[in-house]
Amino acid sequence: MAILKNIGQQDISTPVEITVNIAGQDPGKVTLPKIDKQEEVDTPFTIPGTVKLDNQTPRVLIVKKTEHPIHAWEFEDKEFPITTLKPSWYWYLLLMVLVSVSGVALYYLRYYRHPLVLRLSASPDDLAGLPGRELSTARYLLKRTHRLDSVLAAVPVSKTRLEQAIAFYRDWKPGQQCEYLAERLGAAFEPVQAKALVMFKLDLDKNFLLNLGQCLVLFPPGDIPALDIIQQTGAVEDARDQVCLVIVPNEDRQREFRKISLSADNLYVTPDSKELTTLLLSPSPREDFARSIASQVKVTRISPYQTKGGVDRENVFFGREQLLALIMHRDPANYILVGGRQLGKTSLLKAIKRRYRDRTDTVCHYLALSGADICGPLANALGLPPDTPLPRLVEHIRAISRDQRLLFLIDEADAFIMVDSWDQYKVLQHFRALSEEGRSHFILAGFWKLYQAAALEYQSPLKNFGETLTIEALEPEACRELATRPMSVLDIRYETGETVETLVRETGGRANLIAIICSEMLKKLDMTRRTIAGPDLETAMDSKEVRTSLSGWESMNEGDETANRLDRIVVYATIHLDTFTMPGLMGILKSRGAAYEPEQLKRSMLRLELAYILKREQERYTYRVPLFTKMIRQLGPLELLSGELNLA
Repeated sequence: MAILKNIGQQDISTPVEITVNIAGQDPGKVTLPKIDKQEEVDTPFTIPGTVKLDNQTPRVLIVKKTEHPIHAWEFEDKEFPITTLKPSWYWYLLLMVLVSVSGVALYYLRYYRHPLVLRLSASPDDLAGLPGRELSTARYLLKRTHRLDSVLAAVPVSKTRLEQAIAFYRDWKPGQQCEYLAERLGAAFEPVQAKALVMFKLDLDKNFLLNLGQCLVLFPPGDIPALDIIQQTGAVEDARDQVCLVIVPNEDRQREFRKISLSADNLYVTPDSKELTTLLLSPSPREDFARSIASQVKVTRISPYQTKGGVDRENVFFGREQLLALIMHRDPANYILVGGRQLGKTSLLKAIKRRYRDRTDTVCHYLALSGADICGPLANALGLPPDTPLPRLVEHIRAISRDQRLLFLIDEADAFIMVDSWDQYKVLQHFRALSEEGRSHFILAGFWKLYQAAALEYQSPLKNFGETLTIEALEPEACRELATRPMSVLDIRYETGETVETLVRETGGRANLIAIICSEMLKKLDMTRRTIAGPDLETAMDSKEVRTSLSGWESMNEGDETANRLDRIVVYATIHLDTFTMPGLMGILKSRGAAYEPEQLKRSMLRLELAYILKREQERYTYRVPLFTKMIRQLGPLELLSGELNLA
């Protein structure tokens, strides 16, 4: 930079052009609009980096007035000084700070403010529902922002599980993909011969949430239209009438197959990308798999509600906590389990057997009798020929029970007890001896004949054989769970909580009635409606299936029509009353010209109590199941009573 001073006595009021030549190079020129007298002016020039500037460097400065009168001044060498400006260090620092801040800001905006990072940070559960194409990006962004560990811990998903899900979409072949799905679902799998199609069969265990033992997994090729693939699948013998899971990572192909899956009466399930990711990452894959199936297959095909026989699957067995605790938290012992039909005796016995399955100290056998013969079922349970005589069976039990205790769960024992009583209780005498020796124990389940032998017959060996347990209603909370939890697996909900309370109240807590009514409500739902309202419940409670389940009480005593008629007379005579007593009942019958001995009525009332029709509290009786009461009242009970009394 050169410093120029006007030392004259006049202003140079016209533009002045200043040029400089340094070491033979021209750095440029500077134009000033004017220079006042005695004014000093800084004239900056950019000096080439190749010029070494010192006091010996040759230089020429020319100042030229460009307007009339034109005049020029020329200064050489040392006639003018040149000052070089050295940049201040803080300017460099400021520049570095600006660059650093800009970089951090850009990094922050790019990664920390990325919509995916913000979403997963606020809601880690969303990770398990990301489309497959976003999983790898999410992992990268969360890792860069140091949030991967916290998001995975909140879900929770392990890093290994996340890597496996990414590989499922990006790298794995169908065999690896099916193996991973089977591992997630706790299922076994095997390939299915299907010509050009890649297909596997999954064997689901008994505890799967839906009524589904098997399903297929199809990996369709990408170059064949979806309808053609469905037709080819239908031609495979092993694929007929089977739920088929269609795995298509490509989202366009997913939409093509999903359109078919959502049509009525199909058995195909095509998870979209989000549902598939949920299946791969969710901590509860079996529940999510069940919901995917229920969303695309008619629920009546896969309903978890079991309305026939005893409940086999633990996931739809609810309640009975006190009875189970009483039996399971003691050493094996003898019990007499009594109760009416369809109240849950078989379900309880099967639940006991499931709980003994993993115990090594006791071998548990479940025997469902179909008649009076017990030796055949007992021999079959022990792995002996069906015609093995009773003494040989007892000898065998004594031999094997030296190493392990045996527990026999004997269901439907009434006919066996009745026939054995005619033979001086020969079989029960052996059972009692085995129990006293500690060789084996027995839980006998039945109804009136079993109760009579255990409680009313003085000479019966069942007296003091074991503790008598009466099975009645489910606990209220278990009733609610039975009504709601299987529904939630199907992604179905109740419109209001009062609908559930009405269901529990009207069934009197009878498990089989709740299951039947829930099953009937499911039949009325289509693929689009997932809410149960009050009218749905009313329709189901008035269904033929419910009325059939409430029937059968009229003939509870096989071969004893006199006892059956008395049971009907008691019900028809009192069904219109909210509460009644034994003397009141006797008065009603006497007014009708019918006289029964108190002992006869007492036994009838006991049967009706065991059948879960009547409830006794402080010598007053009420009816347990409002639906039963409504049904009988609609039949014209007074007319029915007159008919029964005329036949008596």
